[in-house]
Amino acid sequence: MGLEVLLYVPNLIGYIRVLLVLAAWAGFNNPEIFVPCYGISVILDGVDGFVARRLKQTSELGAWLDVVIDNTGRGMLWSMLFQMGILTQILHLPAWLQTLGTLLLSMGRLLCLSVEIWCIWTHVRFLTRNQTLLKKVE
Repeated sequence: MGLEVLLYVPNLIGYIRVLLVLAAWAGFNNPEIFVPCYGISVILDGVDGFVARRLKQTSELGAWLDVVIDNTGRGMLWSMLFQMGILTQILHLPAWLQTLGTLLLSMGRLLCLSVEIWCIWTHVRFLTRNQTLLKKVE
């Protein structure tokens, strides 16, 4: 597997998702643009994994790309909703509930961060393993 992984169908779907998230961000104040762009991106998020397994085009790049697009889209959505005052002005949630929600979301994000750090550390250990020991075993 070389550079052809860049043209795997699931990765092409990922590139389309990037464009849709950017279009949704640019058209956030226009529901006619935002809702279809973000909605299609979310739908394609489920499709790319199915296509990857179906076509046997799974890759580390694709897995990474999917997570980056998910986090970028979700972060964009939450920051835009916060800027709009969706919690205070539209939903009329009390400040204590917003604070509680923020704390719970932060705790969840910290848990995810610890898992991500563990995954990165495990991958670094795999990449830096002692190759001479492996050759002796073979």
